[in-house]
Amino acid sequence: MKTIKIAAAAAAVVLLLTACGKNAESKYDFTMPDSPIEFVSTTVADPKDESLAYAAIQFNGKTYVSYGTLEGELDPAEVGSRLGYYVQDGEKIEKIGVFPLTSDPDQNYLFLMDEELVMNEITFFRNSETVGKDITTPSFIKSKNYSYWN
Repeated sequence: MKTIKIAAAAAAVVLLLTACGKNAESKYDFTMPDSPIEFVSTTVADPKDESLAYAAIQFNGKTYVSYGTLEGELDPAEVGSRLGYYVQDGEKIEKIGVFPLTSDPDQNYLFLMDEELVMNEITFFRNSETVGKDITTPSFIKSKNYSYWN
């Protein structure tokens, strides 16, 4: 009888994990565009302290610098169409998509999201042209309080 309970518990965990995985896959659209953009990871020095460097990506002639992470959940309606994928140290990481926010028509933010959505943070990058400017930051973006942005 004990073996049956253990097997049933194990089966329930497997079903739960499988259902979560299917939910994660269907919750966001990770469809790669026909001509995906390669977002090559670079670094940007902090103008106030050149010993500090932050991850950055380029898009439409603008530099986007690491800003923060997701706080809470990201509503699928906030996720714009995938722009491309991330490249780090010359390695194409196609499972990490780069997306805009639908509620951000000025494209002040882009974010990286892993297709597998397994224990990975969503990372938000902010347009460097907005340093010192009063822009609207969605409530679900949690700043990492980097000195670059202060």
